[in-house]
Amino acid sequence: MLLNPYRFAPGASGGITVTYHNRQFQTTVSTTRGVDISGASTGDLMIVMFAIRATVGGVIASRAGRTSLLNTAQSDNVRVRIFYRIKESGDASTQTFTGDVSANIDTEYFIQSGTFDAATPPEAVGTANAFSASPNPASLSPSWGSHETLWIAGYGARAYTDAAPSVYPYDDTMYSSSHGSGGSNSSAASLATCSEIVDASSADPSAFTLSASRAWASFTVAVKGA
Repeated sequence: MLLNPYRFAPGASGGITVTYHNRQFQTTVSTTRGVDISGASTGDLMIVMFAIRATVGGVIASRAGRTSLLNTAQSDNVRVRIFYRIKESGDASTQTFTGDVSANIDTEYFIQSGTFDAATPPEAVGTANAFSASPNPASLSPSWGSHETLWIAGYGARAYTDAAPSVYPYDDTMYSSSHGSGGSNSSAASLATCSEIVDASSADPSAFTLSASRAWASFTVAVKGA
């Protein structure tokens, strides 16, 4: 796993701080998936997003203590699962998820303790499209209304060829793909994310731009600032 930390300037309300943003991918067939959370500190909000090649099962089951935030799929092509947890002092440095995970990629966001509202769960919305070159995350109006918010937009796609975006709706971009055990384009999964911190009551991210049409499932996530 390559360390790739991103830190944001404080926002108008005091500053949501993303201390870590990274990705890792599966390269062999396995029914378990270890997610490295060693970069998170006690009290940090940890969000992990999976893109799974759905035809190989498309199942990621949460471990105890992880809350499911989103589960959306584009037919049998690709599935996106998102989980979150506030880190506790006794948490192991690697969190194991189970399921059919022979071709998947995940991205993690760690939000610093004290810079998000720990009493308000994050919210998310997902959408899926059969085949296009413009993955378009849906509009999201979280229950807390206008407030400093971390907005994360992304998509999971089947394949890795032509699945990387040339245009993102936000900055802080991240993309990777997993070929699983077969190494073929048809058995692979890809995941792209981007984010921004804005004081707003809703967000409607613009579309990503791919060089060719792909099956995709997109999402928008909101985290309320402190």
